[in-house]
Amino acid sequence: MAVQAEVRVRKVKQVFNYIKALNELRNPVVTNINEQLWSLWLNDLPNHEAIKLYEE
Repeated sequence: MAVQAEVRVRKVKQVFNYIKALNELRNPVVTNINEQLWSLWLNDLPNHEAIKLYEE
């Protein structure tokens, strides 16, 4: 019984590792800000009392 449980656990881990690898191929991590779909710089935030930027 314990051997069957270990096999099931191993197979489930394989499935999740496959899904993770597939996701990484389909959705690579974008590390260059210019390649992002959109961005908002802190200095472009609107002036509002709820937004405070601390500058030294």
